[in-house]
Amino acid sequence: MTEQFANEPVVPIHLAAGIDNAQTAIPLDSGAALPATGTYRVLVENEIMKVTARAVNTLTVVRGQEGTAAAAHAGGVEVDPILTAAALAQFKADILAAAGSDTVVFAADADNTVADGVSTTVIFTGLTANRTNHLAVNPTVGQIVKTGDGDGSLAAHSITIDGNGHNIDGAGTYVMTSVQDGARAVITAEYVGGSVGWKIL
Repeated sequence: MTEQFANEPVVPIHLAAGIDNAQTAIPLDSGAALPATGTYRVLVENEIMKVTARAVNTLTVVRGQEGTAAAAHAGGVEVDPILTAAALAQFKADILAAAGSDTVVFAADADNTVADGVSTTVIFTGLTANRTNHLAVNPTVGQIVKTGDGDGSLAAHSITIDGNGHNIDGAGTYVMTSVQDGARAVITAEYVGGSVGWKIL
């Protein structure tokens, strides 16, 4: 399943009833702010749970994740969606799977330059400043480069995709921002040549 993420709800979510330390169907007072598909993590008091499904106001979970212990919780306790190490690891694995046989580069808070003729996925993580992914100087027609935000850094910083002397959709650069690309964790560009250069797919 693809890893999903959710912001802290404006209206807090609570357990609709108490649960014991083995229960895997978790009743909520409202589940509307949480993803309905994929996997994600929630924190209930000191316990991390991995959510595998949501049916309206009921979560199906795996209990006691990432070093925490499954425990009983009283009704009314807050349920918080959280970002964890395992969630990020799963997100990276999802990206690797989507990339297929591509070369994958993790650009940890640094600019990157793509090799000529190699279809590549470049994932930026831990950004403390705006960064740039320079596309190939001598690309080949059909070369594909995917540029992605691996950990939500795009919320505070931009990632510029630089054509490196070639156009991107007829312009020289494409700037990924949280406003423009918040729903697209990965931007895919294919080199088609001519005046278009790299085409954003």
